[in-house]
Amino acid sequence: MPSYLTPGVYVEEVQSGARPIEGVGTAVAAFVGFAGTGPFHQPTLVTNWDQYVQTFGAFTADTYLAHAVYGFFANGGGAAYVVRIGGPAQGADTTGQGSVAQAPAPVALGGFLVAAKPGAGDGLSVEIADAEGENPPEDRFRLLVRQGGKAVETYDVSTRKNVKGYLVTQARDSKLIQVTEQPGTA
Repeated sequence: MPSYLTPGVYVEEVQSGARPIEGVGTAVAAFVGFAGTGPFHQPTLVTNWDQYVQTFGAFTADTYLAHAVYGFFANGGGAAYVVRIGGPAQGADTTGQGSVAQAPAPVALGGFLVAAKPGAGDGLSVEIADAEGENPPEDRFRLLVRQGGKAVETYDVSTRKNVKGYLVTQARDSKLIQVTEQPGTA
C-alpha cells in the first residue's frame, strides 16, 4: 500500500523474491480387491462413487472393496485407481485347455475359514482330532489334511492367538490349505 509522505513522492514496499507456488494435491488413492464386474488386473481411474458402481458394480457379499471406495468418496476423496483381482491373469490361457480348475469355496471351521490352495489337487479334506497327551487345554486340537484318504499334513494347533501353535500361523506352512480368521470373530 503506498504511503503519501510528501506531495509527488510515493513509497510502496514490495516483497522481493519468488512467490510460493500454491500447494497442489499429488496423492492419488489406489484400491485392490474383489468386485462383481469390471476389468481384471487393470488399474482403472474412478472419480466418484457413481462411476465406480457403473464400472465395478455395487456392494458384493463377503468383499470389502466397494465399502473402502465408498468410504473414500464419502469422506471427500477425489480420484482413485481401482484394480479388480480374482480372475484370470493377463495372458492366461482362457480357452479351457491347460487351465486349472477353480478351487472350492472356503469352509467355515469355528471362527476360521479353511480353503484349498490353488493347484492343491482333488480329494482334499480336513479332519479335526483330539490333541495328544493327557488333559490337553480346551483350545488345543490336531488338524489333519488328507488327500485321497491319506493324511499328508498334520498340525498340532490352538485357537488362541497368543500361543505358539496358533492355527493361522501353523497353517502358513501348508502346501495344500490356507486358514484365515472369519471376519467379525476377533
